[in-house]
Amino acid sequence: MSASGGGSRPYEGYNIVRTGYMKKVKTGRRKWFVLRNETPEAQARLEYYDSEKKYQGGVAPRKVILLKTCFNINQINNSKHKNVIALYTKDECLSLGIEDDAEADAWFKDLLLLQQGVELPEGQVPKPTFGE
Repeated sequence: MSASGGGSRPYEGYNIVRTGYMKKVKTGRRKWFVLRNETPEAQARLEYYDSEKKYQGGVAPRKVILLKTCFNINQINNSKHKNVIALYTKDECLSLGIEDDAEADAWFKDLLLLQQGVELPEGQVPKPTFGE
C-alpha cells in the first residue's frame, strides 16, 4: 500500500491521495482501496475494488463511502488483525485490516483529514470526531 499521485487512468488521477490493498475484516478478503480528495465535482471518498487490475481496467468501484457521511473513523483493537481502521456510517461499519503500523497510521490520518476537511498545523495529528 502506498500513496499515489496518479494512476493509469489519468483523467481522474489528480485527486488520488492514497491507494493500496487492505483486508475487509468482516470477510477477510483483500481489496484495492482508493482514497480520493474533494474536488469541485465530487466529495472526498473512499472507494474499493476487487483488485488493482480491475481498478486500472476502468471497472466501477464495488463500493463508495463519502467521508462526510462517516460519523466516526477510528482505529480499533482486533484479535485477527494488528491494525484496524473502522469507518462508521449510519448504515454500517466498514473495518479494514492493515498489517504495517506506519501504513495504518498514514491511512488513518488521511481519512480523518479528508473527513474533517481541514488542514492541520505541522506536527498536529487529527483526532476522531465522535461525540462532537
